[in-house]
Amino acid sequence: MIDNWKRILNLCLVLSSLLIITSFLFISFSRINYGFDLEWVEGSLLDHVWRLYDRLPLYIEPSADFITTNYAPLYYYACIILWKISEPDYWQGRLISIISTLIIAFFIFRIVVRERKDWITGLACAGLFISTYARTGYWFDLIRNDMLTIAFFIISIYLALDKQSIRNIILSGIFSALAILTKQNFIISAFFMALGIIYMQNLKQALIYVSSLLLFLIPVLLFFHFTSNGWSTYHMFILPAYTPLAYNPISFIKLLFFNDIGIYSIPIIAIIILIIYLFSMKIISLSKEIVFLIILLAGSFIQSINNRIHFGSFINQYIIVYVLLSLLIGLFAVKLNSTNMKIRLLFSVLILFQSICFYAIWDFYVPSAKEKQKVLEFRKKLDTLSKFGNIYMPYHGFLSRKHSKNTTIHLMTALSHFNTTDKCKTRKQAYISFIDSIQKRKYEVIIWDKFRNVNIRKIPYEEYLLYTNNYKPVAFFKDPPLLMNKLTLMDVHPFQILIRRDIPDEKIKEVMNLAK
Repeated sequence: MIDNWKRILNLCLVLSSLLIITSFLFISFSRINYGFDLEWVEGSLLDHVWRLYDRLPLYIEPSADFITTNYAPLYYYACIILWKISEPDYWQGRLISIISTLIIAFFIFRIVVRERKDWITGLACAGLFISTYARTGYWFDLIRNDMLTIAFFIISIYLALDKQSIRNIILSGIFSALAILTKQNFIISAFFMALGIIYMQNLKQALIYVSSLLLFLIPVLLFFHFTSNGWSTYHMFILPAYTPLAYNPISFIKLLFFNDIGIYSIPIIAIIILIIYLFSMKIISLSKEIVFLIILLAGSFIQSINNRIHFGSFINQYIIVYVLLSLLIGLFAVKLNSTNMKIRLLFSVLILFQSICFYAIWDFYVPSAKEKQKVLEFRKKLDTLSKFGNIYMPYHGFLSRKHSKNTTIHLMTALSHFNTTDKCKTRKQAYISFIDSIQKRKYEVIIWDKFRNVNIRKIPYEEYLLYTNNYKPVAFFKDPPLLMNKLTLMDVHPFQILIRRDIPDEKIKEVMNLAK
């Protein structure tokens, strides 16, 4: 009878995991060709890729042409490889994130199978990670550097867990360096990785890991530093230090428990409580591998919280935490095979419930046929408006570049400077650069966005509008395309068309009739 229940549970776990992974692929490839920003910084990252495409430097002093964001460069180089193969568009950057997500899921599966010889639990934990797609801001398939970073880092973890191979420890350091070169705050996780290696293996192995990491990382950072006159170091490491806190301790605790965690994380929290209970009752024990992952989880949680409490941050910061939780749950779950059947049943039900949460609003992520049609119509209007000359869309630089061939300042990138303390040397400089880009009248058309956000400290909209006196509003978009990130407290979409005043009214009327 017990064996029959085990078979039923295992079948449910396998089917649920396969269904989640398949559904994620369906959702992702339904969004991959969506011809508009799915999230408010997608266009900013593509602006940087276009800099590489035009053989221009990434890290420069803020100017009226371009302001660099505070990210490491490797994701941009990954995108440019695909841009060299086919026409630049959104799908290449999203494809990198989708592939990275699948790599993460595969290595969660592979680590559990290698450490515990249980492919069913490994598959269930891979599905468990994918099921946090909504809980982490629908980030797994966006044009962002998070998933590529974590893909490098999970490979580093996989290699570090091989205690018999010096070569793999060296490779682990190199992959950690690649993660840092994709998103620099993973330096914190790499530090805790070294501590975990000391516990799991010995100090010598940890020194080999750190040495290989630094020998790979430092020459690359120095190359960017000297070829950019120090601006790469400034943007990656100094500028983020000037970003102030967005929350005091009390307000952040409220945010963490009443917003960040949410219903999608309740099953995972219950699993953690169950594991703590079982450990306290000595029903399960801690192996060195599990302690290694707990140390790494602690470091990643510190890293995530450190990022989350600053202005402009979002719940995508917790992705690495869910990755490590999925791994830990997998290693504990196998140990429950030989324990009380009721505990095994409860454990499996919690994992299955987490999977069910994935389907609660799964169709919410998929662009409808109407939304896709609105995007096509909008981009046709951009082609018509480009007859005036250069188009500036403050939040959609990729589309500006795509349809009117000019480089622009992405406003979200500028905000990474505006949202700093007064001591930041580029805060005023970036502001002046942004205003200069309007004052110099380098654009014939400005498409102003309707904007709502509660998590940005300073936005120079009044000043922006003051300097649009060289332009006149000529039309509103009645049915504009919307961003797909409906739960990020952002509402950004094309709203108003402004035309430079020195363009003859006859030409404005002629083109506007075509653009209706």
